[in-house]
Amino acid sequence: PKRVAFGMATNGVMSPEKATYIARHLNLVTLSFDGPPDIQNAQRPKVDGSESYDDVVAFIGTLREHKTPYVVRCTVTDLNVERLPELVDFFTETAPGALIHLEPAFGRGRCLDNPEQIPMADRFADRFIEALERAEERDAMVRYSAARIRGSYSSFCGCAQDAFNVTPDGQITGCYEVCDSSNEFADIFHYGVWNPDTGAFDIDRERLNRLRTLTVQNKELCANCFAKWNCSGDCPVKLVRGEARFDFQRPSARCQMNRKITRHLLSMALDKKKCRFV
Repeated sequence: PKRVAFGMATNGVMSPEKATYIARHLNLVTLSFDGPPDIQNAQRPKVDGSESYDDVVAFIGTLREHKTPYVVRCTVTDLNVERLPELVDFFTETAPGALIHLEPAFGRGRCLDNPEQIPMADRFADRFIEALERAEERDAMVRYSAARIRGSYSSFCGCAQDAFNVTPDGQITGCYEVCDSSNEFADIFHYGVWNPDTGAFDIDRERLNRLRTLTVQNKELCANCFAKWNCSGDCPVKLVRGEARFDFQRPSARCQMNRKITRHLLSMALDKKKCRFV
């Protein structure tokens, strides 16, 4: 028999009743949480501008009470990039046992209006490496999505592997970050729509076939890169820029960052008999 697992990504701000329902019924929760009160409240205020830190900590308490597995996903900006080793300590104590994802902000959403908040690639790489060393000391697990050494991957995500994600308005999207028909990249990542008249999905074969090309084997810029099977050409939606709607062959500042972190992870794996990041 087939087994179905249910998970969600959330900011953790909700009523106690909803938190309990989630903790009781979901198999995995990814929680957006950026750090201590001064960071969390600055980067993730509520809609009315009030503080969100206490809500998130209460949500973690509910998850732990029900023994619900969860992952912390921290957005790294210019505000908190220098504090990454400290954040490992913080999350180890505040969200014990959780896998910690540290991901740099990029030029979408609010960062379009505040590009100065995007951390420089070298700064993120250097502080992330320090965070890895701290995580080893604290017996914690820290990850960054574009530096993976646990296997080899032909694509960064399921986008090139016929990912079938249905949006609330019936669109099929290959990218979790492009889940609205009004998104500026919907013409790239949306490849089908539910047709109520036929009771089936109408598939745009041309778009689907273009998405299928987004494997590292088709990216010339990755040909001679030692990290090509780890970063796999990086996240497609983060590489879409300007008028070149489907040009994924241009290098970005993330390339150097991904290589630097991957090189360090490989070095850690070779230097130690047991490395938690392998």
